Amino acid sequence: AQESDEALWEWFDERLPKGDQYMGLVGAARHYATLCSRGGWETVRVPWATRGRQWKDAERVTEVQRRLGQEGFLTSEPTGIYDEATVAGMKAFRKSHQIRAGKGTFDKEVATAMNIPCERKLQIVLLNLRRWRHTARTDEATYIEANIPSMEVSLVIEGEEVARERTAVGSGKARWSSELKKYYIPQATPIMQGSVERIVVNPWWNVPGSIYEGEYKRKIDNDPTWLERNNYVLKPTALGARLIQLPGPKNSLGQLKMVFENDASIYLHDTPKKGWFKYDRRDVSHGCVRVQNVFDFASKVMINDRAKQGRRFGKSKLWRMAKSNTSHTQAIALAEPVRVFLEYYTASVDKDGHVMFHPDIYDYD
Repeated sequence: AQESDEALWEWFDERLPKGDQYMGLVGAARHYATLCSRGGWETVRVPWATRGRQWKDAERVTEVQRRLGQEGFLTSEPTGIYDEATVAGMKAFRKSHQIRAGKGTFDKEVATAMNIPCERKLQIVLLNLRRWRHTARTDEATYIEANIPSMEVSLVIEGEEVARERTAVGSGKARWSSELKKYYIPQATPIMQGSVERIVVNPWWNVPGSIYEGEYKRKIDNDPTWLERNNYVLKPTALGARLIQLPGPKNSLGQLKMVFENDASIYLHDTPKKGWFKYDRRDVSHGCVRVQNVFDFASKVMINDRAKQGRRFGKSKLWRMAKSNTSHTQAIALAEPVRVFLEYYTASVDKDGHVMFHPDIYDYD
């Protein structure tokens, strides 16, 4: 019986994820379980204004310092003075909750994050461990991973992360469905997997029918010049009409897209609206994943792909292709398709093993 039990545990152990993310979250779960067993933490008072370093109330500064120390963001004893150590601890706390670090100020957004109960944080970590146990990921040494809540995408080649970029993902805005009699999120980026097979420079955009009917049709009907001004053409079809945006710098897909076959017309792509990348919250797209510095990201994919064939691929080749003739669409096939995973983790660990909490933009938690 003992041998049977040991064999069963070995069977389970072999099927558990072994990556840094899973093991890091295991450590985080133990950490928060210990904190919760000790009573967690008290709530902090929400500030009436953003004052940060200018705080003079020793009692309230001590309260904040004590709270930072409870999760390990401040190792020194509370002083009641908003000193450099407190600023550094506050920056680390803000970063770990996907709040812009800035000057390390204590504000309402930070207070809200601090007042999440310990038990709730433990639940979030445990939920994401469960997600990892059900991931579609296998043992690929080279792959692309986009974590939707963290709004980042990474490229891993032969087990080493070689690129990480900010993304903008599908909007988390909910709409009421009179048919379903409930709210739903129509533009959520789907959790999916696939293989990037080709990279398209200066792509066309075949506008999905739902976007055409819901957003653009009224503009076209009200303004006869809208199509030409925005570089669109309307092509008649047997079912009505199809809206297409021609290639160019103002194309909604930008000047590059990475294609992996899927039924939802989801791509990793460039964007003309690069200003969104400066914000912490970037769930603003129709569902696709916009990638900051996408030419650099895609070039690393191509350089690795061609190197396996003993060929070279210039770092700036994609950029030169895009700029040489902005109205000319070109596609480059990968010799070996690269696996891509669009996943949903509201807790993760950074490269130093620190736990990070991300916004639950689609209320999946």
